[in-house]
Amino acid sequence: MPSVIFLAGPAGADKTAWMERLAADLARRGRRVLVVGPPLVHTPPPPAAPAWLELGPAGYQLRCSTTQPPSLDQVLVRHLADFDLVLSEMAPSFAVPILEWLPTGANPTRIGDPNLKAVVGLGAATAGVPVLGASQVDKAAELILGLTAEPEHRAARLLVDGQRVYIKDFVQDILAGAVRGMVNTLKGGERAGRIELHLYQD
Repeated sequence: MPSVIFLAGPAGADKTAWMERLAADLARRGRRVLVVGPPLVHTPPPPAAPAWLELGPAGYQLRCSTTQPPSLDQVLVRHLADFDLVLSEMAPSFAVPILEWLPTGANPTRIGDPNLKAVVGLGAATAGVPVLGASQVDKAAELILGLTAEPEHRAARLLVDGQRVYIKDFVQDILAGAVRGMVNTLKGGERAGRIELHLYQD
């Protein structure tokens, strides 16, 4: 599963440009970065594609249709093999490190959140966490690299109606072992890598 950094704060051109610069800096440092912006798109999606990846100057960015955008959890499951770091403006359903973007005149809204690791912008000296200026992209990249140095255990992931349900490591191992044991007995499943199982209720 890719490491996720949630970039909180109001949407705007300055925040988008900063995210793109941050993604480009992390990519230069060898990370495979996916940028997930708000689920609003001005370009029509490809045929039958509610979400797709588009290569831009700052790396890959997720695009999705405005009619039915996927949750961040669904994005991660579909693209977890392709990227090792996700910068997301969409809030995940599980705890991840947070950087809060503060435009001029704004106040931090996540003070006291144990997942808040830094604020980016002016007037944030009372946040109790590192304060980075908008020009300190390199410092933000170093902070993120430090926060995501240890890869997440990923034997199994569980989504329920599009939302991730957290499973402890040993339960992941048990669930993955049981499913792989069944799949290995099936023709074509002997050397399965990633396995997707969808269960439906009538």
